[in-house]
Amino acid sequence: MQGGAPSSPQGIPGGVGVANQGADAARVLLIDDSKLIRFSAQKILGSDFEVVLAEDGEDGWANIESDPGIGVVFTDLSMPNLDGFGLLERVRGSADSRIRDLPVIVVTSGEEVQTRQKAFDLGATDFITKPFDSVNLLARARAHASRRAGADAGGEDGATDPVTTLRSKPFFLEQIHRDRALAARHGHEWAVLFVELAQFREFFLKHGKDRAYEVLGDMGRIVRRQVREEDTAARVGLSQIALSVPMTGESGIGVLAQRLHRALARAQLGGGNGLPVALAAMVPDPADKAVERHLQRLGRATANVIGEHGGGMVRLRPRPAAQSGQGVAAQR
Repeated sequence: MQGGAPSSPQGIPGGVGVANQGADAARVLLIDDSKLIRFSAQKILGSDFEVVLAEDGEDGWANIESDPGIGVVFTDLSMPNLDGFGLLERVRGSADSRIRDLPVIVVTSGEEVQTRQKAFDLGATDFITKPFDSVNLLARARAHASRRAGADAGGEDGATDPVTTLRSKPFFLEQIHRDRALAARHGHEWAVLFVELAQFREFFLKHGKDRAYEVLGDMGRIVRRQVREEDTAARVGLSQIALSVPMTGESGIGVLAQRLHRALARAQLGGGNGLPVALAAMVPDPADKAVERHLQRLGRATANVIGEHGGGMVRLRPRPAAQSGQGVAAQR
């Protein structure tokens, strides 16, 4: 897709490739079928990054697969061979976590909200509009490269989510299995809590990534103040936080859920009256090893609370692995 540029360069290279900025430079991939956009972005980003250029999604995907040094991807949406939507599907559907977790910033030309929403739903990390200015483009690249480095430095398995500073999803999935096994071995109760900010996708699209991430950072700090040292809180979705709460039964998880709901509502996250908050809690049978199924039930429960009531709390009853059913009614 053709688009404007911040300046008119005197020469436009005919091909694609790598702008050599030294072996230690962070690497950014820019995918766009416009030579002018590629050349302009290379000039802007080249002072801070090693810039890899690709002219369509297939070319970009080949670079992503073969180059583990790429830390940030900028991509156009409308391109030949493989467009930006198809590229996002491949990246987010990859079995390789290095690829799947890459920040992908979509370069738009002021497309309609529906187009941006589709890209967001497919896993776009952020958006930048053409014609871009040098300050904005460089700031986005630096911010996402920094967050990527922070995630990589969070432990060998990426134990910390860089946005909320809570635990990461991979760490949480390992810890929740340990908590369940410990509860089963010693006959203790164990609870799981799921928290979601309603209307967050719309907030992200309206206010942008930086403001949205500020809200998530505030959310993480509030959650951290409400939990015990032995509890594990992690960001497991766009605006979803899950908690594994050892040695806690029905009354204890109810108290925590109410306290957390009040704290998040009082903070008025996002400004104005604040984004609505949905919580779902359950005390599973520790003998049931299907902890991912518990998380799926809790995620569906918060989505239902948001869809039916706009926010609130719901308590789910534990059930044998072979059964399926519904939780108790939502509490506003």
